[in-house]
Amino acid sequence: IAKYLNYLLTIPLFFLLGILYYHIIMIVHELVHFTFVPSVKLNNFLGNILSPLIGLNFQSYREIHFNHHKAKTIESDPDAYIYAPVLKEKKWYKRIAIFLVGSIFELFIKMKVKSLSNKGNFFNRYSVIIAQLILLLTFSIFSNPYNYFIFWLLPIITIGLFLNRLRVLIEHGYEFREKLNHNPQKTVNVKCNFLEKIIFAPHNFNYHKEHHDFPGIPYYQLPEVYKTRKKSIKEEHSYIAM
Repeated sequence: IAKYLNYLLTIPLFFLLGILYYHIIMIVHELVHFTFVPSVKLNNFLGNILSPLIGLNFQSYREIHFNHHKAKTIESDPDAYIYAPVLKEKKWYKRIAIFLVGSIFELFIKMKVKSLSNKGNFFNRYSVIIAQLILLLTFSIFSNPYNYFIFWLLPIITIGLFLNRLRVLIEHGYEFREKLNHNPQKTVNVKCNFLEKIIFAPHNFNYHKEHHDFPGIPYYQLPEVYKTRKKSIKEEHSYIAM
């Protein structure tokens, strides 16, 4: 009985860890923008420590993400590979299939441009490999190597990737678009309840329009910015509803 109980507890633990690692990804996003803590040096230090643990070259991620903010159209957005294929499909069941299967392609693209990139110094280039080897060794010493894959790597590339993929699709427009060329990059806010904020939008990520318009403003000030212009900002009704 104890054996089966352990298996049952593993399932919710797996999902909770995936959400936790997703929160770390969101923290790294704030570090990229120098807005998680007041000190620029401390943002950089924490970013270079946390990013490799979740499989990101911090320097590559920062460069690509800043270009994402600069992009005025979908075709110029370096992150468009996440949501553009879904936008081009009109039929709902094909959109769902593309969204789910596309996670596999997204993972490989992310590994190429954000994980194993040659951007930055020696530490940046090999930080992800070094960090994952240290994690694997740590699990091997204090537990067993299989737990590294079950409780670290898999939650990141399944739950963490899924939550981020869904959030990006909703915040940058889920509606069908027949032609994407020269189509403006859409950015919206999302109304969400307390649970959705925990799962999908930590650090006020649902105020995504404010974040894109004022990327240097810390996340904790975004609700105040929204209050000054909420009449002119489009909002979608909940991540789950979308």
